[in-house]
Amino acid sequence: MGNRQQDLQSQQALLEQVTATYRRRSPQDDVMRKLCIRTIEPWLQSTHSGLEIGCSDGQMTEMLVQRLDRLMVVEATECFLDEVRSRNLGKVTLHHSMIENFSTDERFDRIIATWILTHLVDAQLVLRRVRSLLAEGGLLFVTVPNVRVLSRQLALHMGLIDDLYVLTQNDKNHGHVRAYDRQRLNRELELAGFECIDQGGLMLKVLADYQMDELYTAGILGDQHIEGLYQLGLAYPDLTSAIYCVCRVKA
Repeated sequence: MGNRQQDLQSQQALLEQVTATYRRRSPQDDVMRKLCIRTIEPWLQSTHSGLEIGCSDGQMTEMLVQRLDRLMVVEATECFLDEVRSRNLGKVTLHHSMIENFSTDERFDRIIATWILTHLVDAQLVLRRVRSLLAEGGLLFVTVPNVRVLSRQLALHMGLIDDLYVLTQNDKNHGHVRAYDRQRLNRELELAGFECIDQGGLMLKVLADYQMDELYTAGILGDQHIEGLYQLGLAYPDLTSAIYCVCRVKA
């Protein structure tokens, strides 16, 4: 138990450190968050309570608040919590904690864990904890970066990386400790006692995020392209930037 707590403390310190490496004002990041909310919105109702695990700069938090009755946020870094506070959002309760150490008697209708699993020291521990925090009939929304995204496969064929599944230095700089494709994500969720009721990909992406940013800024990519790439992602989920799952507890 002592070693586990030490690992959590080390990972929390690392996450606090790597928040400085996250790109601010990134058009591609903004697009992905909006597409994520668009995709899960059919399962969100204004009567639902929500728990968001990890809030980044609060952009998704702000969108979730508009669609839920109330929202609790558990975030490991003070840096990101400060950014959420600066948005002056109502109906939001903030907790500075690793999700592994978080405790509450409340149960939630919807739990949102987007771009989180890759950061976890023990994903199974967290997913079992999340399962216990769901209200009866509740749903878990998971999104992870897709290791088989077309842009990463392009990098492999260009000789920039040697293995799709080996973490790059950029992955490590962002605090990633594991990588997922659709099959790996399915196994992870099933092992933790979940079943997917909907799954797919978010946005077919050929180039790296910083290159996508440049294309948006130059006006080469616009709303029609975003919509087309979103629809292509639904058709070819294994080549997308991120994979999403809508999950419920197995009967």
